[in-house]
Amino acid sequence: MRTETIRPTTDLTLDQYAVALDVPVSTIRQWQRPGGPLFGIERERGVYSRGDILIGLVTVELQHLLGTHSERVNEIVSQIAPRLRTWVHAGTVPETFKLQIGDSPAAVTIDISPYALLDVA
Repeated sequence: MRTETIRPTTDLTLDQYAVALDVPVSTIRQWQRPGGPLFGIERERGVYSRGDILIGLVTVELQHLLGTHSERVNEIVSQIAPRLRTWVHAGTVPETFKLQIGDSPAAVTIDISPYALLDVA
């Protein structure tokens, strides 16, 4: 698995974050509600980090797979968010990673290579 060296955390505004993920601001606000992938994350109001971007990209990828309104997406992302943030803080993020969903022996490959392309610094 190849990894990319990522620049240190760069803060984004809500609008910049929405543009970086190509999602409406309303979607991000939903992610901040209880049970959402960004719920409970300590941050200055309206400030989003590169870790938040990675969590958002994974959320969008899983929504494409499981459906936009799937509660399972929020559960999965909440479980793996600490690992995603660790990658960001360590300065390396893989282009892809495999994720087993539920009890199924099959795994899906999540493509997060667009993360390395985001020019938010």
